[in-house]
Amino acid sequence: MPYHRTLATFVGFLLSTSSLLAITTAGDPTQYTSSSGSVFAGVAELSVTGVGTCSAALIGSNFLLTAGHCLASASPANVTVTFALAAGGSVSYSAANLFTDGPLVAGNFSNDIGLVELTTNVTGITPYNLGTSTVGQTITLAGYGDVGQGTVNAGSYGTFHAGLNTLDGYWDGVTQTNSINGTVYTLANEASALAFDFDSASGNGTLGGGAVTGGAPQNEAMICFGDSGGPAFAGNAFAGGPLTIIGVNDFLSLPNPYDASSNTPQCSNNEAAAGYAGYGDIGGDTNVATHLLWIDSTIAAADAAPEPATWALIGVGLGGLALRRRLRSR
Repeated sequence: MPYHRTLATFVGFLLSTSSLLAITTAGDPTQYTSSSGSVFAGVAELSVTGVGTCSAALIGSNFLLTAGHCLASASPANVTVTFALAAGGSVSYSAANLFTDGPLVAGNFSNDIGLVELTTNVTGITPYNLGTSTVGQTITLAGYGDVGQGTVNAGSYGTFHAGLNTLDGYWDGVTQTNSINGTVYTLANEASALAFDFDSASGNGTLGGGAVTGGAPQNEAMICFGDSGGPAFAGNAFAGGPLTIIGVNDFLSLPNPYDASSNTPQCSNNEAAAGYAGYGDIGGDTNVATHLLWIDSTIAAADAAPEPATWALIGVGLGGLALRRRLRSR
């Protein structure tokens, strides 16, 4: 007999030096590592000095998309964006400006999205497209940081990882029914954020159908602490081709009440005590489609604004014009 649960426990991804996590349901976590020279080249590590690490994705020649809470206590001076190079090593860029879509409110993830404008253009990497999502489609979760198979491998963060999941629904207050066990859930209203659960190999997730099948990285993955700001791509990104970002990794929720027996795997070593994390948990990604207008207008306004050096030249020009006018008036 199906029963009803309301998902009301949310955990925003906090900035942490043990940052991104792609927890897998099967296989060695190292199998979820992808070449930085692949279609994932535009996924970057976003570091905030003195705070921690998030992830971000290149969407313009000098703009990256990330989570708003990654920038909440940051200033351009302490933000660095680093891309891994296919030939080895990395290249870093400094931030010129940071943007968020309004102030963040505790417990409200509806506008948790941000943009980082760099001081110079990124070369040699193609920016990603932005698009809309469809329930039931395969998604590819990506970013930098810790990895593990149910639990964290301490000190493993800093390497790009990616894995697959399925978009099971939206955080829009609509009731969801698990097609496997018949359980009925109501997802809270979070501006239609993307909802996807963490299935074990046997498919015991909270929402939708079974686990993504196949060998790593063609297998289920889940976001966790520090994965904030990383992209969710439409479809199976490992198949190649141009990628479209439909979500920004944002928050984690567990089924309520917490079921320790089915949530034994942890995406962080201290999470059992906190009472969340593991198979059955539900990830939340900010829905890019609901912020396209803000993204476009913000980038357009920044592109239209003169650079500081240009302002200086304008000032000199205006000063010269004023001088000429004064001379003419005499």
